[in-house]
Amino acid sequence: MKRWWWFGSAGLVGIVLVVAFGMRVHLLRLAALPLISTDNGKLHRADAILILGGGQDTRTVGAVALYRAGLAPVILLANEEPLPFAGYGLARSGSEIAIEILTGVEQVPPQVIDIIGTSCSIDYASLERMSGRMSWGGLLCELDRFGFVTSTFEEAKALRLWCLANNARSVIIVTNPFHSRRVRWIFTKVLADEIDMQIATVDAHQYTPRNWWESEEGLIALNNEWVKMVYYWIKY
Repeated sequence: MKRWWWFGSAGLVGIVLVVAFGMRVHLLRLAALPLISTDNGKLHRADAILILGGGQDTRTVGAVALYRAGLAPVILLANEEPLPFAGYGLARSGSEIAIEILTGVEQVPPQVIDIIGTSCSIDYASLERMSGRMSWGGLLCELDRFGFVTSTFEEAKALRLWCLANNARSVIIVTNPFHSRRVRWIFTKVLADEIDMQIATVDAHQYTPRNWWESEEGLIALNNEWVKMVYYWIKY
């Protein structure tokens, strides 16, 4: 009797494993669903478009598409903190890369770009004029005055300050799908009911929510976002 129990249990486990393997694609896609919250397909006009830090190659281009579609007159960039050795000219911040894509590649007018920080904000056209008469070190000190952002929470705080200063009531936030659920949660917490928020998501080049397990970048992105989600729930 005991032997038959073991055979039955082993057989049941085997069946479960076979079924799970056969449904592996659906199960892997389900693992990503709780991280995603997007308003794609139902976006409406807003006062500004905010490009969140990271993923400049996709988020920036996605924001330009929304701007050109007439969904907002202003593009916002968070004032990302430069790397420690940026002063030697060896690296650039994500904000600098995004600005190069916006103004150099996409030919977006500097006058419609604002850089937002945790203290205040500045329009890029003014910053460009300042850079012509300042050393890089001096420009970094000037940017530091506006407050660097180092997290999604600080990006939300910076956006709230900009909206209050500019009497803005609605914003489209551009990010990648795996980041979107946490973005909606933390921005809703910081903005409360003061600002109408929409989330626009743009897929990464290497993977999408439908095939994330097929690339190392997708595996890392999913794992990192689940860890950050838990961390944000505990901290905020």
